[in-house]
Amino acid sequence: MSFRRCLSPLASLFLLAACSRTVSGPPPSVAFVRFENLSGDGSLEWLGRAAGEVLAATLSGALEGPVIASSSVQRLEAIRGTRPADAPGISAQRGSLVLAGARRMVSGYIERAASGVRIEATEEDVASGKTIRIVSVRGPATVDTLLNLARQFSPKAHAYLTSSTEALRLYNLAMEAPGPNAGELLERAVAADPSFGPAYIATARVRFRRTVVRMLYEFSNGRSP
Repeated sequence: MSFRRCLSPLASLFLLAACSRTVSGPPPSVAFVRFENLSGDGSLEWLGRAAGEVLAATLSGALEGPVIASSSVQRLEAIRGTRPADAPGISAQRGSLVLAGARRMVSGYIERAASGVRIEATEEDVASGKTIRIVSVRGPATVDTLLNLARQFSPKAHAYLTSSTEALRLYNLAMEAPGPNAGELLERAVAADPSFGPAYIATARVRFRRTVVRMLYEFSNGRSP
């Protein structure tokens, strides 16, 4: 038997082994962006921001890959100066998503329904724009409805940091309110649920900034002629 004839079956075996080997990369990171409020009801604006935040928090560790919260994407956009932090939609966010390391994105919208609201979320590939899945939920504009939406993505979704819809609403309003109004809204959010960590931390930061400003003002007045 010639060397070439002996080599041919051997090469075929190596080729078959190479083809059967699956190449797996790191699990895709998923970014959640601010949902759009298509209800025509301005009182539901807070829900657009809350949807991205609640989904990111409750699905962290429940999905195949890491999760990037919508607030992280918004901060990156604010630094880049690409769009206002409270702007809805995804038209200018893809560049920030790529910089944040996201390979997938979840966006969505809110509209009125007989039961209260209907929230639809779409997961897509960032690079190609290909839709991976679409899920939706109906119910009142509450934390529980957002949790039901999270469970559409994964039955392993965690409970959120607060069960108080009022605390969640006030906190998200504060995150997009002018400075003087933000402090009052955060105080009310903490009053609605003192154990709601994000609101408590944000309130502490506002109080600290106020203290620093007051101290600088008093120091300046004390040194003035």
